[in-house]
Amino acid sequence: MEGPPLQSASFLIDAFFLLPLCGYLAARISNRFHISSPCLLGLALASFWIIAGGLYFDRLDFPFLGEAGRGNHFMWNSGIEILGFTPLFAFPRPTYEPFFSLPNLFALVSFLFIYPAALYLGFRAGQRDGA
Repeated sequence: MEGPPLQSASFLIDAFFLLPLCGYLAARISNRFHISSPCLLGLALASFWIIAGGLYFDRLDFPFLGEAGRGNHFMWNSGIEILGFTPLFAFPRPTYEPFFSLPNLFALVSFLFIYPAALYLGFRAGQRDGA
């Protein structure tokens, strides 16, 4: 079965859905329970870096997804094979091995800049809604 033309990678799901949602929830929790927002944001970002980094560098897998849950592969394809779609990205080796490759540089920019920005934007939205 052929997949849709625009399949999402885990990087995109994290950046455009999960991180803004976590930022939003952190702002709402911070406002409601008077918890330090930098602590909540730091905890959320550290959690994403640990889990996504563990997956990206093949230190973490989702074994219940079979081959679709293999770390680096999962970060690029989000396990879409279990839904019957063809993986969008197929790399012959983990993308972190050639350090200056375009996929690795994209991942580094995502981890270092896009992830924190997405979390912060979600946090700002949560602050506006809670004001």
